[in-house]
Amino acid sequence: MRVENGVDWLCGRDENSVVKREGVSYYTRTAAFTIFWWVVSVTVIIANKYILSTLGFRFPFFITFIANLVILIGAFLLTRFKIANADPVSQDQLWLLLYPAGALTSLQIGLDNLSLVYLSVSVHVVFQSLTPLVQLLVGILCGLEHWQRQTAFALLGAGVGMALSIFGESETGGGAGLSFMGVAAVLVSMLTSTLRSVMQQAMVQGAQDSGVTAASNKNGTHRLKRRLAALTETRLSPLTVLLYKSPMCVAVSGVISLLFESRAMYNFDYSETPGGALILCLSMLSCGVNGSIGTR
Repeated sequence: MRVENGVDWLCGRDENSVVKREGVSYYTRTAAFTIFWWVVSVTVIIANKYILSTLGFRFPFFITFIANLVILIGAFLLTRFKIANADPVSQDQLWLLLYPAGALTSLQIGLDNLSLVYLSVSVHVVFQSLTPLVQLLVGILCGLEHWQRQTAFALLGAGVGMALSIFGESETGGGAGLSFMGVAAVLVSMLTSTLRSVMQQAMVQGAQDSGVTAASNKNGTHRLKRRLAALTETRLSPLTVLLYKSPMCVAVSGVISLLFESRAMYNFDYSETPGGALILCLSMLSCGVNGSIGTR
């Protein structure tokens, strides 16, 4: 065994040492971004709760609109002044991937904010922690994932844990932490997130599926799979995703806020709510959340 690399004893065989060191670096970077995303996400949730409940600024989709607008402006300025470059995007990527993802993302964030008006932070976090399991269950129902015994135990354990957490919250808070409207909003938010995840996973698996037969050529399935493959062949940079997804996020959240929140916002007493700076800070934090997710 050669020892000139100095880390063969840690990485294993010499011929794999470079690959394993790169793997360690990748996982370290991923862990750092995950921790950063978690810290910023918790901060955003707490700030949202403070603005929506304590300050009484109960306009969740307007907050979502402001956050997405700041993200869009930031991404535009970065590309406009050549600080960073965005990748070229095809029409298929825009209409089949980025725009639908933007609309679903805007709905998800807005519904998350709406649930915080009625739910305590602890209950909100409990529900949100179940989102990956809901995505797994829907993926199994759609044939994108395989059912395993470990999956059943995970789903059962998560369900019991959620029930105990919600029961404890209702006991300690006298039921004040629970609300039908809040639970409905967070559940729809989870389903929206699941729909986006399943849609993207179906695209990836459709692109990777090599079992295209001659019969599929007759009904157009082959052409669809080739279009899906084109979407997933090139990895878009986080800046590109933000630049092209944010306009749809702004449009969806802006229209919903205009339809359902504009009258109440017009009658709101802004002189007693010093929340403008907090909303702006929240928007900047949302930029960090989106950037960290995209980088991962």
